[in-house]
Amino acid sequence: MFWVPGNHDELFPNLQYSIEKGQLGFDWVLLAPRNIEDEAQLTQFMKGVGYTVAKRDINAVRYLRVEGKDLENLGIKILRDFYHLAPEAKLELITEGF
Repeated sequence: MFWVPGNHDELFPNLQYSIEKGQLGFDWVLLAPRNIEDEAQLTQFMKGVGYTVAKRDINAVRYLRVEGKDLENLGIKILRDFYHLAPEAKLELITEGF
């Protein structure tokens, strides 16, 4: 999961990559306030740059999921083109389950 440093109050978006049923995917988990607020606009953005977005719900947690090619660039496009984050911006990375 990636997020902006100092995001302890979750004002900033959270981006997540995960593996489900052996398939790598990008997840937009609808828990953080910013993720919920930006759901509709981000869905349109991802569709507009060529991705198929699926709505999912696991253990009462709703999220958007994108699977397929070029996922490594999806997070970059969201940060750079949707949120206009500068290329030199510092991000935090959390890894779990390895």
